[in-house]
Amino acid sequence: MKQSEVIEYKGLLAGAVEVGKYLLAAGAEVSRVENTVERIMYAYGVVEVDVFALQSFILASVRLADGTEFTRTRRILSSGTDLRRMEELNAFSRQICAERPSAIQLRDRLLEIVAGKPNGALTALGYVLSVFPLTLFFGGSVPDALAASVIALLFFGIDRFLRNTQYNLFVYTLFASFVEGSLAILFVQLGLGEHADKIMIGDIMLLIPGLSLCNAVKDILHKDNLTGLGRMVEAMMVTLFIAFGFYIASVALGGGMVNSDLPEPSPAAQVITSAVGCVGFALYF
Repeated sequence: MKQSEVIEYKGLLAGAVEVGKYLLAAGAEVSRVENTVERIMYAYGVVEVDVFALQSFILASVRLADGTEFTRTRRILSSGTDLRRMEELNAFSRQICAERPSAIQLRDRLLEIVAGKPNGALTALGYVLSVFPLTLFFGGSVPDALAASVIALLFFGIDRFLRNTQYNLFVYTLFASFVEGSLAILFVQLGLGEHADKIMIGDIMLLIPGLSLCNAVKDILHKDNLTGLGRMVEAMMVTLFIAFGFYIASVALGGGMVNSDLPEPSPAAQVITSAVGCVGFALYF
């Protein structure tokens, strides 16, 4: 095989693994990542492809028809949930298999996708629509929902600032829970809300690792037990740090502010608020 062809195949493998890396970082399950890298390389006439992925690591090796073999590894330092990017990468991987661009074209198009930024206004709206209706869903008043929305907008700004940093998930969760709990109590003490626990319930929805837990179950069902168990443990740890952060805030600023005697909203109101909340989470993720 010519040296130029060797270089091209190495570039293609690097590009395919990069696509897998950004899929993992966007919250894709391991089976999707492995399948994507395999399909891309098979589209270029590779005879054999072996891909092994974990939540933070990808290893891929290929063998060509003449026996030449290549290996590529990538470390994923941070991950989250970005369904918009996942959808773009899925569409791009199908485009690669259909059109088979060169390694340079693949890399350039991937860089365009990665450089794309979500619509800030829509994302902020997602934060508000996630907490405002769900605060009402759990029995909070309109002032409680407004207070929860203000806190959500504050954390929208914090998340935008931390997006490009390698922050520790558990430390951030503890910090976010403590600040959200403290602000909820302070808002009530200042007369800007009525029920601190309802404000906390609304804002806690931004932190609960629901999608992470779902991905963990999907990984286990796809027999990716190591990654699935890892994600499940991570989700459970995040949940504990959420509870610990709100507990510290409640104790430090005068706990015992649970209003369990509040009447529940009507079923019709719960249906409407839950539907609006689902739209908010769609924008949030």
